[in-house]
Amino acid sequence: MPLSPTLQAFDDKVEGIRDRAKRVQKLLTDRIAEIESDPNLSDEGKKSATSEAKLLSKDELTRLRAEEESAVNEALDQLERRIEGQVGYSSTDIITFRDAQDRAERLKTSDEAERVLVRAIRSNDRTLAHAVFRRALEANWPTLVKIFADHNPSAAEAAQDMRTLTRFRDRSMERSVIYGVLAWAS
Repeated sequence: MPLSPTLQAFDDKVEGIRDRAKRVQKLLTDRIAEIESDPNLSDEGKKSATSEAKLLSKDELTRLRAEEESAVNEALDQLERRIEGQVGYSSTDIITFRDAQDRAERLKTSDEAERVLVRAIRSNDRTLAHAVFRRALEANWPTLVKIFADHNPSAAEAAQDMRTLTRFRDRSMERSVIYGVLAWAS
């Protein structure tokens, strides 16, 4: 299944960041091998040069990881604005949405949230439906995301993209592997 234009742009951006991180790791590996094979360095000199190389790499990888996290948050913000733009911008709309968000945040289970979402959709309470949708994303309740998307075709692509990006953001293991030198670069 092809990526949506939003996710394709995001994917391209993240791949570029990750490629730079891989280059940093490769340069570090090469630099450590170079240091270890340098006959002019004492054991203490090798240790010092290795520590310095690791520290420089760690700083760069920390910056790249933050850049990736920023890209995720920026893409999510754009999608949220696209979906929430359908709710309204008047002061009454904003207050109503804030109240709906408070109510949605109190939902503890997907069953409870599903009842509220279905009722909101049935009564055409778009504000509450959007708030419960956001809660479903945060809580990783995919059934509710699908229900929302099925009843909001104009927001379906953005909803699916938000779900994908939210899962991407929460996959810390993959990110740890890519920026893995942080674990041993102390």
